[in-house]
Amino acid sequence: MPFTKDSDGSRSDLIYQSLPPVVAVNAVNGTSIPMAKLLAQAVTDELSRREVIAYTGDKGSSTHVLDGWVEETGGPNQKSVPSHILWALTKRDGELVSTFTIEFKASSLDWDYGSPRIIHEIGEGTAIEVADQLVGTRDPAEQSVAQKSGIWLQPVVDAPGDGNFSLTRAMGYALGDKGIKIVKTQADAEFQLKAQVRIDSPDSDQQQVQIDWIVTGDADKEIGRASQKNTVPAGTFNGRWGQTAVMIATAAAGSVRDIVDQERNRQLNKGIKGLLQPFKRLEIEESPTLPPPTLTPDSGGQEPG
Repeated sequence: MPFTKDSDGSRSDLIYQSLPPVVAVNAVNGTSIPMAKLLAQAVTDELSRREVIAYTGDKGSSTHVLDGWVEETGGPNQKSVPSHILWALTKRDGELVSTFTIEFKASSLDWDYGSPRIIHEIGEGTAIEVADQLVGTRDPAEQSVAQKSGIWLQPVVDAPGDGNFSLTRAMGYALGDKGIKIVKTQADAEFQLKAQVRIDSPDSDQQQVQIDWIVTGDADKEIGRASQKNTVPAGTFNGRWGQTAVMIATAAAGSVRDIVDQERNRQLNKGIKGLLQPFKRLEIEESPTLPPPTLTPDSGGQEPG
């Protein structure tokens, strides 16, 4: 009688659960808090691209946990510059799966300001190692086309002074601080971001300034925009933008993230509606007492408040 229940009413020995790996990526040790979070988010994004479920921070619901420690180099009279990260992958119960090291070359400026190139390089290299441990390396012929992710930042144009360079760089850092991945090419991007800068002619020693940050998707279709307007003393932006560019980008990055999040939710809800459509008649005729699923209405490209 192989299926006879035990005295406690269970037959747990006949049940085998096969769960997909879920990785909790903790903030990296040995660096600043913003950099630690950016690195963890980069690893999470790259794992997701490789079909490994991952999230930042250990919430206790993962099958595995990934921790990292930054290792620095430099003599006693030199400022230490990070050169590699030691990673440890463990199971939920603490059992060690593997340790590995990701090496990279970064200047002090790259590290201090969170170079998107360095962050992407570390995230990609780490994710490749972890994915190989958990799901194995697939034959390239069997690999599907990589899912588009992140945002491509189009270089700013038409800004006076050094605004084109300063605004582009500042927005790249600001988006990274908001957890938005910056991709290198437009072809790899889920979204694109461009800026329109307009500075009116002086009037009574004042100038009206407007900067529109426009988020677009497939076929360059506008999804939403964040607009900034202000009146400044004439000639304010004719030279170096400096810290002003950082303040502008920081203020706009949150709205850009909101637009991206709203569009992702809209696409998700659209997909859910499509999946539920074939079962609509069944729900009405055979389960009239069950309420329909609650779905968030399409938000379209509404401008965030």
